[in-house]
Amino acid sequence: MVINMTSWTVSCGDYGTIISFTLVISDGVTPWDLDGATVSIIIKSISTQVVTEYPMIIDNASAGMCHYALQATDTATPGTYTVRANINYGSSSYTTVSSGTLIVQKL
Repeated sequence: MVINMTSWTVSCGDYGTIISFTLVISDGVTPWDLDGATVSIIIKSISTQVVTEYPMIIDNASAGMCHYALQATDTATPGTYTVRANINYGSSSYTTVSSGTLIVQKL
């Protein structure tokens, strides 16, 4: 599974910025069907390797579309973070092989 996304740049303390995902299968085109799934965002600091995971909102399950609104705690520390998605169907879980980048800049 891959994510069709790029990178996002925000300032320290910003919140409410929407990180949108379109999850697709390995061909890079066909949407991943999220019907019956829960999706979470995984944010990992490149410098400290600290990982956080939060639930995402599914916008269009059959089109693989979901989003997460950044919280102030997500942007409290400047740095570069990798962003991945985890899809859970109860007994099966899949984590994206590609990732986006979140850059948190000092004010």
